[in-house]
Amino acid sequence: MPGQKTMKGAGNSLLIAYAEDHAVVRQGIIALLCADSDIEVTIEAADGLQLITQLRMAATLPDICLIDIHMPHMDGFESIAVIKREWPDMKVLVLTALTEEIYILRMIRAGANGFLLKGADIAEIRKALFAVAASGKYYSGAFSRYLHNAMEDKLVKIPVLTQKELEVLRLSVSDLSYPEIAATLNASVRSIQGIRDNLFKKMEVHNRASLVVKAIKMGFLTLQEVATS
Repeated sequence: MPGQKTMKGAGNSLLIAYAEDHAVVRQGIIALLCADSDIEVTIEAADGLQLITQLRMAATLPDICLIDIHMPHMDGFESIAVIKREWPDMKVLVLTALTEEIYILRMIRAGANGFLLKGADIAEIRKALFAVAASGKYYSGAFSRYLHNAMEDKLVKIPVLTQKELEVLRLSVSDLSYPEIAATLNASVRSIQGIRDNLFKKMEVHNRASLVVKAIKMGFLTLQEVATS
């Protein structure tokens, strides 16, 4: 079982897994992080799917996963969900260029222990990693702390979508009609219309175009998904 694997190696180094789809960024940060012996990057992945695969194969699990959000095959949100399900004690630090409020809230909801922006220098990244290892959290800046507190106090809410709702949402960006979406998902038109109505209610919109725009703003869809649909 994944949870039965050991955390941390025999030495005192902080063990890190790092997932980032831009190779130059990934390799540069790894080189800087590993310049001192107190941090060791044991897993390097180009996307979330590679990260999860390597974690499942690892004899010794890392202490912290450093993760980007927008990655192919499996994005940061999906990756965090899998990590928190299979290795509940593993900590996750998000390193992202996304600053929108809704993305930050989704990171927190997914179970991220902290996040900071890609504009951070290596000293802050190191500080964040050790803070997450020691206290279980690190949020960059007063705005981030406010959002975290707001999320905990339930002042701001993100809709929770079922798997079926996500499937219909992703097909809603295409040119398919609702009957064609129903055929694609091997479902009845009536059931798809019911899921559509639930999506409208949860996202607080009244038409398909507004649904897609709101889904992009909330991070459920990416502009790349819309462009290639």
